[in-house]
This record gives sequence, C-alpha cells and structure tokens, in this order.
Amino acid sequence: PRSSQFACLNVLFPLRRSLDAAKTLLAPCLPGVRRVTSIAFEVTGDDDALAFMGEPPGGKRGANRTSIDAVVEWFNTDDDAAGDFTKPHCTFIEWKYTEEGFGSCGGYASKGNPNARACETLDPLNIPAAGCYLTSGGSSRVRRHYWKHTPPAWLHALSGATGCPFRGPLYQLWRQRLLADHFV
Repeated sequence: PRSSQFACLNVLFPLRRSLDAAKTLLAPCLPGVRRVTSIAFEVTGDDDALAFMGEPPGGKRGANRTSIDAVVEWFNTDDDAAGDFTKPHCTFIEWKYTEEGFGSCGGYASKGNPNARACETLDPLNIPAAGCYLTSGGSSRVRRHYWKHTPPAWLHALSGATGCPFRGPLYQLWRQRLLADHFV
C-alpha cells in the first residue's frame, strides 16, 4: 500500500539494524555525528508526555496523540571530546510520502466545536487558550495543554496571523515541537 509509514520503515528500518550504516547515511543531517545509538518509530512518549501535552488517555498514533514518525538518537564528536555520553541528541523525523501537508487542527473542524468562528478570530497574543476549543475542558479530548507550553516568542512571531495560526499546517509541527521540548 501507499503509506508514509511504510516508506519511512522501508528506508530507516534497515538502518536500525545497522547503526554504523545509519551513521554513514545520516551524517549530512546529524552535525558531527560520532555514533548513532538507536532509531525508534512512532514515538509518542510516556505517561509524563501524555500529561504534559494534555492529550486524552488511550490515544494512540494518529488518534488523539502526537507522534513522531522516527527518532534517531546519536552522539557527536563534541560529546566525545567532553566525555559527555549521558544524554544523546535526538533528531525527530516526520516522513511525508502520501500526505499533501502537515494536517490541520481537528478541533477547528470538529462537529463538537460549538464556535469554530472563535478559531477564525483568535488572537495569539491575547490569552489564546481561552478561545481554543481544544482547551475548553468539556471532555478528555479537549483538555490539551499546547497553549500553556507555547513559548511567548512564538506567539509574538505569529501576532500578524488572522485567527488561530495553528488551524492549518502548522498544527502538526507545533505539537511535535512541544513534544520535543518535553523530551529535552
């Protein structure tokens, strides 16, 4: 079948079995890579990540849970020189093959959203969580903490947006970046 996840696995899974080959092939993308230690697929994080994101329990990849297609853990030559092998670098990979973009906010299009117009008029600088359906708290599906963890600098950079800047393709990238911040 035509599937982004199959394409990702077809390319990266053989590298997972040969981390030396992964180092060689991924070197242009991993600055100063000395050693690749693992490649994991469909990473969603643990219960702490779930709580951090405010995503509903029981969610899974593609359904109410932010997931990363592949995560490469690696050390670089600076780590070697400093003798610091306690925490690897992580490179998140979002693999697009069949999708046309990065998706859009499900809350905006949700039939349960009683006021989608609020998404169209939301001001990123003026308490954005107050107007966001995904933070409304009506059920476990709408108790997200995305706005809570969004750095103010992002909001200032998006201040010229008309409505919620995450209604469209920035939505997936926003969530994945927040998940990455949680892992740091």
